[in-house]
Amino acid sequence: MVTWISQRLGPEVQNVTTIDEAEKIITGGKVAVLAFLDSLSGAHTEELAAASRLEDFNSLYRAVNIYQTTSPDIAKLFHVDPQAKHPSLVLLKKKEAKLTVYDGEFRASAIAEFVSANKIPLVTYHPHTGRHPSGVS
Repeated sequence: MVTWISQRLGPEVQNVTTIDEAEKIITGGKVAVLAFLDSLSGAHTEELAAASRLEDFNSLYRAVNIYQTTSPDIAKLFHVDPQAKHPSLVLLKKKEAKLTVYDGEFRASAIAEFVSANKIPLVTYHPHTGRHPSGVS
């Protein structure tokens, strides 16, 4: 419960400034969005924060953590080309080891739509049985 409250009251967009922080995000259990930006403040950060506040974005109680970085080394860990045009945005689903690259306009509504469409796991398992609802394991 403390984690849930902290996530709801904490910053909407978290800065990632060290490789250690990035590795913890990659190995963590949540869906993560990382923006590779020119600056950790300004219009792009404001768009990310606005996207996180949209209802559909976090309808699963902050099921998605949003991060931003200016570090090329951290971007590389998320398979973002450091030479790519800024801003760059990727969504990482750890349970599926899947990285989805966003190539749309960097606006809150477009980002939120992208995250909402891509955050749900492709396969859902029942936690008590460990099986897929169709009976396929």
